[in-house]
Amino acid sequence: MTISTRQQSLLKAIIREYIDSAKPVASNQLVVRDNFEVSPATIRNDMAALTEAGFLQQPHTSAGRIPTEKAWRWYIDQEVDQPLSKREQAILRSVVTEHSNHQDDLLRRLARAMAAMVDESVLVARGRYDTYYTGLSNLLTQPEFAHLDLVQNLSRMVDHLDDVIGRFYDQVGEDPAVLVGKDNPFSNQCGVIIARYRLGDHGYGLIGILGPVRQDYPENLSLMRFTTSLLSELAV
Repeated sequence: MTISTRQQSLLKAIIREYIDSAKPVASNQLVVRDNFEVSPATIRNDMAALTEAGFLQQPHTSAGRIPTEKAWRWYIDQEVDQPLSKREQAILRSVVTEHSNHQDDLLRRLARAMAAMVDESVLVARGRYDTYYTGLSNLLTQPEFAHLDLVQNLSRMVDHLDDVIGRFYDQVGEDPAVLVGKDNPFSNQCGVIIARYRLGDHGYGLIGILGPVRQDYPENLSLMRFTTSLLSELAV
């Protein structure tokens, strides 16, 4: 089912609202916040059409809607990278400059800096079974992980992180891949942006941002591309 240009704008607004609030989005919120030049009834009808088309779903306990996996994939395909701020670029460059002679320390500190910027978890793999991760507490504070079953699922994922990395280590390319929901090998309740990095002339590894499906993919993609570019320019 094809959705109209207006419905695409509405879907994008719903996704952005959900990224910010982590709560189901109601039609009256969109009228107030986004100033759509249509009636509330038209917005409700468009939301119903987007639900029928599989882009939105309605949690049982709410009158609002949340994006589906189909909506997230559409959003990822539609969005372009957001420029990384000069401040963030400077932070990452300073980490590389300060620790360029120590690969392990460099990768760990870069991962910590990235995790702090995006408030997600970041993982770095230097081989199939040599994985470092940081920022796990960032995931546990997200509203999605307030339920015990999701925390248990995340704990199982962490326990088998090396195995998951090992299974697809050679399949990841240098352009970041975005995997959400059932396509995500780490957890179907998360989204991951993962890419291959080259550390000068000393081989390659994987670096990824792991968060809930609800995350700012344009911003996080920009961060990933900038970081992998920094590493590829480094001769150590």
